[in-house]
Amino acid sequence: MKKYLKQKVRFILEADLTGISDLADRVLTYTPLLVNPKSKDEYFVNLKSIKVHGETVPIKKKLLSINKITGIGGTKIDIRIPFTTLQTSIYKAFIKAHTEWVDRLNTANAVLMDFPNITMVAPVAPFTTCYDAATIILGGPSVVNNVAPSVSFVLPTSVWNISFFDLVIAKEGVACVAFVDGGLNPKTSIVIGARQIGFLEFDISGSRLGFEEPNLKESVNG
Repeated sequence: MKKYLKQKVRFILEADLTGISDLADRVLTYTPLLVNPKSKDEYFVNLKSIKVHGETVPIKKKLLSINKITGIGGTKIDIRIPFTTLQTSIYKAFIKAHTEWVDRLNTANAVLMDFPNITMVAPVAPFTTCYDAATIILGGPSVVNNVAPSVSFVLPTSVWNISFFDLVIAKEGVACVAFVDGGLNPKTSIVIGARQIGFLEFDISGSRLGFEEPNLKESVNG
């Protein structure tokens, strides 16, 4: 009989507000769990790339793989970490992709004039890129034409979308990109944290991770 470690993530910001309590009622997508020879009690996945609104973030391939001798690199899941952390070069490329998306959106809006221009404001630690929340359509059914911020973790045979949950209200009126610089030489290149997680099922005997995306019906205020 398979043994499951079922973890329903309810971070303080309540990223998972689906209201579903029975695993049988959930629609999960699965991806294999990887074994890190130096961290066998942690949960790694084979992340192939990260996309910001369809644009692939440039990442050195060696950062995405686990060094079999040192155990350095790769991507793991850690619900104890509030926000996803990225090795510095990945983080810089990620933020660049996010701000370029904002620039494209504002350029398009100069013609359409159908929503406010997104305005950058002073960052709120530990984040480095923040916006005036009043200038961002934060979520819900009113979001159309891919206006809401969106990030995708691309896996070997599936995609883990975290629309809306790439932002967080850091203080009143300020929405920040909810990813953190993990430093130049972290043990793990990418650590997916609680803010970007909806629901996880760790199938240990099956060596796979089942995930459900954060509830897209809720806004970044959720």
